[in-house]
Amino acid sequence: MLEPTLISIIIVTFNPDNSILKLLNSCLLLSSQVIVVDNGSKNIGFIKKEINQASGNIQFIPLEKNYGIGYAINRGIREIDFSSKKWVITFDQDSLPPHDLLRYYDYVVTNENNIGLIGLNYSYYANIESSNKKIIYKKSLDQITSGLMHNTEIFKNVGLYNEKMFIDCVDFEYTLRVNKAGYNTITIENEVLNHKLGNLKTIKFLGLNVSSMNHNSFRQYYIVRNHIWLTKEYFKDYPIYIINKLYHLIIRLIKTILIDDDKNKKISRIFMGIKDGVNGHL
Repeated sequence: MLEPTLISIIIVTFNPDNSILKLLNSCLLLSSQVIVVDNGSKNIGFIKKEINQASGNIQFIPLEKNYGIGYAINRGIREIDFSSKKWVITFDQDSLPPHDLLRYYDYVVTNENNIGLIGLNYSYYANIESSNKKIIYKKSLDQITSGLMHNTEIFKNVGLYNEKMFIDCVDFEYTLRVNKAGYNTITIENEVLNHKLGNLKTIKFLGLNVSSMNHNSFRQYYIVRNHIWLTKEYFKDYPIYIINKLYHLIIRLIKTILIDDDKNKKISRIFMGIKDGVNGHL
C-alpha cells in the first residue's frame, strides 16, 4: 500500500475561494508533506488564514506575482527531498479528491512497471466518498495537472515543467515529454476527482444544450498559442494525439464564438495567440 510518508503534494493557488480548506484537509490525509505555492493572489491574508485552520502542517510559498502554473509546480518540486519521497501529486485549487484516493494509485503501482505519471479522470459530480467499484485504468497521453501523480525519478531524467508555456497545455507537454522518454503514462478511468474547469456557460442551440468553458481572454490567448506550439514540437512523434487535440481546439473555439461572453476581446486574443504560436513565441 502506498504510504503518505512516501508522497509529497503540491497545490497551486491563485485567488482561491473558501473551498480551499476542504482541499487542504483532504491532502493532509494523503501525504506527510503538503506544499502550497501561491501565484501572487490578492487574497493572500485569506489563504494564510485557511492554512492556519487546516488540520496539519502545511508549507506555504507565496510568490510576489503570477509566474504561471509550470513555474509554481517547479517551485514546489524544489522543496522536496527525493531521497525520502517516491511520489509527488499536484492539485489545482478547484479540485477535491476522495479520502481513499491512494488505493487507486496503489492499484496501478502494484500492477504496472516503469510508471512515470498516473492521472485521474474527473467530473463535476464525482463521488468523493469511499467506493468499492472496480478500479479501471489505461495507458494514456491525456492527463491534467490536478490529481497527477509523478514518479520522482522523472524529474531527474526528464526535467521539470516548461515554465515558458505559463498556463494551458503545460500538463499535455509534460506528459508527452515523459512518455517520449520511455515511461508509462497512465490514467485511472474511474471518475474519482471532483474538478471544475473554466466558468461553464450553457445555451440552447438547435434544441440541444451546448456548453463552453467560457475562459477569459487572457486564457484564450495561451490556449491557442500553446496548442500551436505543441503541434510544431510533437506532431512528428505523436501525430494522432496532436490531430485529436487540434480537433477539440477547433470545437472549443467555435463554442467560444457561439456562446461565450466578451466575444470580441476573446477573438482578438485568439488571433494574437495564433500569430505568436505560428512564430514559435513562448
